Amino acid sequence: MATLTLPHLFDAVAVLRADIARLWGKVIAGAPWARARDRSRLVGGLRALEVTHGYAGWHPHLHVLFFFDSGVDVGAFMGWLIGRWMTVAERAGYRCSRAAQDWRFADSPDAAGEYVTKAGIAWEITHLHTKKAGRGGRTPFQILADIEAHNRPQDRMLFVDYAMAFKGARQLTWFGDVKARYEVDDPTDEELAAAEREDKELVCTVSAYAFEALAAKGVADRLLEAAEDGGLLGVILFVQAHGLPSAVIRPPPVDPCPF
Repeated sequence: MATLTLPHLFDAVAVLRADIARLWGKVIAGAPWARARDRSRLVGGLRALEVTHGYAGWHPHLHVLFFFDSGVDVGAFMGWLIGRWMTVAERAGYRCSRAAQDWRFADSPDAAGEYVTKAGIAWEITHLHTKKAGRGGRTPFQILADIEAHNRPQDRMLFVDYAMAFKGARQLTWFGDVKARYEVDDPTDEELAAAEREDKELVCTVSAYAFEALAAKGVADRLLEAAEDGGLLGVILFVQAHGLPSAVIRPPPVDPCPF
């Protein structure tokens, strides 16, 4: 099981969620991944996304459980994986710390089963409401419990941010051939990515001037993420946050009323 994370300092949770998912998609794509997968006889795995909130804001991290055929050097693969994750993240503008990435090895089926059912991915997803965050941080459902107990406005704002950012997000996904080998019906990361490419929706159009201005600021690549996460309103807020008027955005055409 590998734990992968990104540096954060009061970043918007929607941006962090989109970035960590996008970067994981890049890690498991391309020739370097295919070579490492084949060399290590990797069957596939499960990827769980978790987020907590602490003194530096929202903290996203992935828990990834890998399945290998027997007789491979798991440590070598994990070293490569962490290096790959850090390289992909740094190319996206994140300065990752090696100490923040980690992995554990389960040397028996019983140990792996115990991790999945009691202290790992299944627990992360099905017991988020009871899990306690470490180092003074809080899980989203701890924040919700604090709202019930204290009703602080800042906690209400935090939970709304979390709920909006994670609405519709798949926090547990498969990759590789694990699904086929163990007859699991859930879609894999690769299948989800392909479906997302096919499922297109016109949110709005942005003027060439605005796009060039955003590109000059180095944030044009996040325009699509703003559209995916917040729709038309998300794009409007994004361009306004970067000093552009909402007039640079044109909403999609409205179908004539059939009545």
